[in-house]
Amino acid sequence: MHMGMRPVMGRPLLHRHCIMRVSLITIGGGELAVLDVEPSWSRIDILQAFGHASPKVVFRLLHGLAELLPGQTLGSAGIQDGAKLTLVSEPAQFIVTASCDSTAKIWLQQTGDCLRTLQGHQYMVNTAAFSPDGTLVVTASADKTAKIWLAQTGDCMRTLQGHGDMVNTATFSPDGTFVVTASDDETAKIWLAKTGDCMRTLRGHGDWVKAATFSPDGTFVVTASIDYTAKIWQAETGVCVQWLRGHVFGVRAAAFSPDGACVVTASIDGTAKIWQAGTGDCMRTLQGHTYIVHAAAFSPDGIFVVTASIDRTARIWQAETGHCVRTLPCHGNAVPAFSPDGTFVVTSSSDRTASIWQAQTGDCVRTLQGHGASVTAVAFSP
Repeated sequence: MHMGMRPVMGRPLLHRHCIMRVSLITIGGGELAVLDVEPSWSRIDILQAFGHASPKVVFRLLHGLAELLPGQTLGSAGIQDGAKLTLVSEPAQFIVTASCDSTAKIWLQQTGDCLRTLQGHQYMVNTAAFSPDGTLVVTASADKTAKIWLAQTGDCMRTLQGHGDMVNTATFSPDGTFVVTASDDETAKIWLAKTGDCMRTLRGHGDWVKAATFSPDGTFVVTASIDYTAKIWQAETGVCVQWLRGHVFGVRAAAFSPDGACVVTASIDGTAKIWQAGTGDCMRTLQGHTYIVHAAAFSPDGIFVVTASIDRTARIWQAETGHCVRTLPCHGNAVPAFSPDGTFVVTSSSDRTASIWQAQTGDCVRTLQGHGASVTAVAFSP
């Protein structure tokens, strides 16, 4: 047969000069294609030759039980002439990171490849988060603005201007209609995402507001402040309906549980607390970190809470009991987030990287490298 790619199952394959031949097969062993390749080829070269590409699907190549990883070639992986490579497809999962280098980056979780860089802020980017449908990203910056970007292209759609000091966080409402921002100007603001108009300003904290996020149904907003408190507000009216008091130093983060019944807070006092959202009662205190706790979030099923501290660890706790079930030895000031299915945790770090961990085992499975300064925040796509 002529050197090139042999048609299999009716698929026309291109001719190409090469020096070895490999087969692509399904998990079940069915042959998809025979490719004439070179030892210097990477995973991307093989997939391009096969003609499979989709922004919503990830194709992985396995040689036996070993995956052909980014940066590896067939030769460096020890794959030889006549080898069979298993083609595995799975939905693409993305991660967005924010950095002190004034950019945010979007990464492919399964490979660690950086897909695009969001450039446009003048100073450090404090947080970045996807919209509920994954098509947009919102960033918050020390340049006193938040920006909304197209995730697919990296284009900036609009800039949210109106805060009088740095913007610490920015997140979408559950339906993607609104964005809430928190600022060192002691306020939070709710914006219409489509136009960038400021709909209302939440006033009442006596110090910097370090975080703000919507409840799962979008009817409430919780804010965290250096004034030692967190507050719950009606999103539609801007009225404060609950005041969470109990930390003995500033509160750095606050987030609702998936059912909206509870709030978790993280504090400079070295603890995290879980509160009843409806009554403001503190249900339990998560103690174990040895220094400032600057981030906390529930797992998607609400069973666990992940916290991160300047003590260079992230911890996973049982929300019901407050028992610490796992400690992740992170580098620098980690900020954590659960994947949508709860199987992974991603942490940011002051060492310019982000790391992806298996939530069940605590094993680090991938490190995202490419930022030029500390990584300040991380988030998964929906």
